[in-house]
Order: sequence, then structure tokens, then C-alpha cells
Amino acid sequence: MSEHQERADRLDDEAEQMQQRSSELGEEIADAREDWKNKVADENVPGTPPAPKDSDDDQDELAPWPDE
Repeated sequence: MSEHQERADRLDDEAEQMQQRSSELGEEIADAREDWKNKVADENVPGTPPAPKDSDDDQDELAPWPDE
């Protein structure tokens, strides 16, 4: 196998690993966002901002994600 083909194979493997990790991180982020929404909706969880009092607001917009 040529040096170029070996390098191409290594880069393909690395790209596949990066894609897998990206997918895993996406799932972790989605889980963390869902957990945050649940915590914000529960008044008994310390450290979360209070939910808005307006009933016209969408429930998904309870409070911004901490880094937004």
C-alpha cells in the first residue's frame, strides 16, 4: 500500500471517529437542554431562574440556556 493510501485511510478513520464523537456530543447537549428545561419548570430546584408568569409564553421559552 502506498504512503498516500495509508495516509488517506488514517484520515478516513479519523473523520469517522470525529463524526461519531460529534453525534455523541449532540446527544449529550440535547439531554442537557432537556434536563435544564425540566429543572427550570420545577420551582423546587434551587439555582434556576423563576418561570415567567405570562401564560401566553411558549413553555419551551421558560428561561434561556445558561450560556445564551
